[in-house]
Amino acid sequence: MPKEILEQVIKWRDRTIGETNGTDVSAFATYHGALGQAFAKPPEQVLIKCTAEAEGIFIDFHDTCRHHARENGCLGSLWRKGEENARKVALVIASGCNFESPEITGPMADYSRRLIGYLLRDFMENTAPMISSGLIDEQKQKIIDIINETGIKGCTRREITRSARWSTGNQRKALLGDLLEGEEIVMQLDGKTALYWTVGNYASKIQGEGKAGNG
Repeated sequence: MPKEILEQVIKWRDRTIGETNGTDVSAFATYHGALGQAFAKPPEQVLIKCTAEAEGIFIDFHDTCRHHARENGCLGSLWRKGEENARKVALVIASGCNFESPEITGPMADYSRRLIGYLLRDFMENTAPMISSGLIDEQKQKIIDIINETGIKGCTRREITRSARWSTGNQRKALLGDLLEGEEIVMQLDGKTALYWTVGNYASKIQGEGKAGNG
């Protein structure tokens, strides 16, 4: 950390707050001069410049975020904050590059846009599906995970029973019924044995059988 920033933080920590009438904020803000003098002074707003290229990138990203927000239902609110969060990242980068006179440039905006976009897509794909809104959703996810572990060979009811001893037979039957109705899993009979797949594993199974048939 730059020595100048460290010194300012220490001075802010050690500042003395004077009396106030309840409406004057100057007693809570202390400005330190270059020679270490302390002056009571209200905070000032600092305008960070943004190049035309950077502003154009943020505007395009705003349109992209609005598009994704419309497509992602209740999670769309995360995308609606996308542009704002990208600007915050760019502000941190600009301040780190030039603390005295920061300016957000095109490359900074582009990096921030790509970073926030990646984080949002990664969250949607890998984290959001694992978040359950209640006990039933959590139990359904556990069943899906059990079925998914068997890959393209399919999962039998016996395997589900062995791995889901936290549930009763009626509970497992109800959970499997809900998952089938919601098309989150696939079931087929192999003789008298019911086999279950996740949608992704079943698609891989069909694709593999197709290639074998063509061969």
